[in-house]
Amino acid sequence: NAHVDQGLYAQAKYRRVIDLKGQSIGSLNPGGLVDTMARRILIKHGLQPERDVNLLAMGGTPERFAALRAGAIAATMLSSPFNFLADKEGFSKLAATRDYVDVPGTAVVVSAEKMKKQPGTIKRFMRA
Repeated sequence: NAHVDQGLYAQAKYRRVIDLKGQSIGSLNPGGLVDTMARRILIKHGLQPERDVNLLAMGGTPERFAALRAGAIAATMLSSPFNFLADKEGFSKLAATRDYVDVPGTAVVVSAEKMKKQPGTIKRFMRA
């Protein structure tokens, strides 16, 4: 992915981001990427995260999707494959992060030791 591809998904009765006012929204760790994206979306739609919604730090995407399914939260940020399941199960997709933030979604990381020991392999990988 050229960008972080997450969506803000909600219970079917919520059709717009502003409809989440006063509701609980599942997030990850405060200040992390998922939390920051959720906050940015909320702010763009006129909601103040600290005042207008209850952002709950509740774990990774599988845990947040389970909470959404169970009706324990009104909305949460979801990534693949859970965004596809949410679409299939009739949850409302209120926003896509790519419309709000420009954050790279994929990176390649290699240790300095591996680069020293296998420079040819690293070079071939990068060219492929």
